[in-house]
Amino acid sequence: MVDLARQYYLSVTWQGMHPGIYGEIWEPHMLAKFSTVRSFAGEAAMFYANKVMELMGS
Repeated sequence: MVDLARQYYLSVTWQGMHPGIYGEIWEPHMLAKFSTVRSFAGEAAMFYANKVMELMGS
């Protein structure tokens, strides 16, 4: 899940660096991609933080 979040982040960043192909970074579809990758990375961090707390608590 962490690797998937990292690859997703890098993919969206690469798309943001190539506006001729994917559009400018302030367009709604690009803002939606950035928002989605941020949410996904946050969910992955929370998932693993909870797993670590469960492991350390037992």
